Amino acid sequence: MPGDELEDRAEALALNHDTFSRNTRTQLKQVLDALRERMTPPAPPLAQDRHHQFIRESMFPHGSSGLGAEPHGTQARI
Repeated sequence: MPGDELEDRAEALALNHDTFSRNTRTQLKQVLDALRERMTPPAPPLAQDRHHQFIRESMFPHGSSGLGAEPHGTQARI
C-alpha cells in the first residue's frame, strides 16, 4: 500500500511544518517584545530626585562629588 505510506509522510510533513511555524511565531514575538521594551523610554525621575540633583549640581558645579570638598561659595574657616 504505497498510497498509505505517502499519506503518512504527507501528514508528518504537515505536522512538522505546523510545529515549525508555531515556534517561529513564538520566537518572533519574543524578539519584537524585547525590542519594544528596549525602545520604551525610562520613567521620568521623581520630582524630589530632580530637586536633589539640582542642589548637588548647584553646590558642586565642576562635577565634584562633594567628598572632601567644600560647597561652592564657601571656604573652610580656620
